[in-house]
Amino acid sequence: MTKKVFRPFWSYDVEATEKWLSAMAAKGHNLQSLMKGSFFFTAGNPQHVTYFIGYRKAAGDPLSASLQNDGWFDVMSHSKWYILVNANHVEQIKTYPLRDDGILSRNRTIMYITGFFAITHFFMFFVLNLLRFEDLTTIFVPSPFWAVHILFYSWVYYSFIKLYLTNKRLEQKSGEKENFSDHQSSDVEEAYQRHGGLIKKVKLGWMYAPDKLERWLEQMEEQGYNLYRVGWSGTVFYFVKGKQRLVKYCTDFHNKTDDSYFHIHRDVGWKVVFTRYSVFEQWTILFREYQKGEDKPELYSDTSDLLQNARRVAVTYSAIFVPMIILYGASIALQFNTMLTYDTTMRTTPIILFGMSILIFGSMTIRTWLYYRRVRNRLREK
Repeated sequence: MTKKVFRPFWSYDVEATEKWLSAMAAKGHNLQSLMKGSFFFTAGNPQHVTYFIGYRKAAGDPLSASLQNDGWFDVMSHSKWYILVNANHVEQIKTYPLRDDGILSRNRTIMYITGFFAITHFFMFFVLNLLRFEDLTTIFVPSPFWAVHILFYSWVYYSFIKLYLTNKRLEQKSGEKENFSDHQSSDVEEAYQRHGGLIKKVKLGWMYAPDKLERWLEQMEEQGYNLYRVGWSGTVFYFVKGKQRLVKYCTDFHNKTDDSYFHIHRDVGWKVVFTRYSVFEQWTILFREYQKGEDKPELYSDTSDLLQNARRVAVTYSAIFVPMIILYGASIALQFNTMLTYDTTMRTTPIILFGMSILIFGSMTIRTWLYYRRVRNRLREK
């Protein structure tokens, strides 16, 4: 007898799915196959087994000799997914499969896509409510697509939140969120504060022109203000009055890195003073001291890596800000069209707010591309 269970979002939380499969086996339902979100079970004797779900980015056998010797075997494979099972008691299992970044990468891709739709939908909701408060007539037209709209955005918000929480938990377990920043203890900082030796500077929006932040930090070091740490938001910089130093600062942008990234740069003398993770970005500020007469150290020896990093900054922020610019521009056009069509008076508040938003998001986008052009021109001059 075959039992079918439909779980469309099982891949959003593989750990929960593993526990569910084990609970099904304890009830006598043994996993047979998986197809398009449906799990198929065969009836059998209840058994206590441990499941592991993996995702292969490339072809290869997930079962090593040590895993096989410890009782793991392959139950099934579906597309890039595979499921392993171990019938031994939990206390007897000495070796577990490694959960590589395949699942994390897949989750991030879906999260970025749903995050884009969630952000644009949120701002559209904001616009409609703002127009309502401006006493503009709003007409709701019955449409069969309302149900599709509700279902789609329910999936969007659920997927984004669920994958964000799942990835955060998986990253913490894998060690990706380890703090690699190098700074002294809180006792030392309190001593600096008591004696007025800690200087605070605020730099807003530096991530849209990170090369200018690098030059500013290096100039502060030349004046004898040594960077102590960066606040959690990445916009507050703390300095202590010390000796003049020649220091090369680098701001590095990635959509995602692992622990090896930090270890590689540390091994060649770079120190991490700040790193910030978010849904769409990861910024890291590194520095390396050098002596007079020495060449300035470079984080990347290949110039193509520097240009690629600058392009990544511009493309990422453009993907975030340009849809907002289009949305606000369309809202202004809609207001003018309503005014001309129905001969109504102009509502200045939304137009001013939307216009300011276009200027802000537009300036941020332009600054990132100007940064890319500066890097490209500097590399061409070398």
